[in-house]
Amino acid sequence: MTLRTTRAATLALLILPALASFAAAGPVMDEDADASSKPSEGRYSMSPVDGGVMRLDKQTGIVAICARIGNEIACRGIEDKTDVPKADELSALKEENRQLKRRIKAMMAAIDTNEKMMMSPDGYGMHPGMHEFGPQAGPPVSRFEMPSEEDVDHALDYMTRIYKKIRDRANDLDKSSPPAKTANAPSAAPPIGPGSPPPSPAPAPTPKATP
Repeated sequence: MTLRTTRAATLALLILPALASFAAAGPVMDEDADASSKPSEGRYSMSPVDGGVMRLDKQTGIVAICARIGNEIACRGIEDKTDVPKADELSALKEENRQLKRRIKAMMAAIDTNEKMMMSPDGYGMHPGMHEFGPQAGPPVSRFEMPSEEDVDHALDYMTRIYKKIRDRANDLDKSSPPAKTANAPSAAPPIGPGSPPPSPAPAPTPKATP
């Protein structure tokens, strides 16, 4: 190896690290330049409204209305009037919602049961012991049923026996009591015997006057 070749190799070894570091730093500088060249969006967003401009703070979410007052621009924040319930109120509302759901579920189950009983072939109406909105407290209530022919015959026989007893009792009372004398009844004629005077003749009828 000659002296010239040795110097060229040594110079190449010294230049290569510098070129490598320059190549690595080149893209970083380009990215920084691109980032700095992009316009910043800013913290606030402006929208025109009646009487001024509405300003929205993107970090805090606060909304304000900015308007010109004289030579100055003043911004006034908008109050958040949203009625947010507290923790205890929220829990109470959730519990009430659960209770309402349970009641609705029980009512729907009762309605389904009543519909099944109404469509059953052995009867109609609600099942004994069932209420309009669920099980009824207390003893079960018997449902109305039409009497059978046998029940009607028994009832008629019983009423007939009662009528006969009343009629017989009335006949017995009539037989035991003497007949009552009427005021307009004619008096009996006295008996006619050997010593009795003859009956007086009946008066003659009065002749009618002729015109």
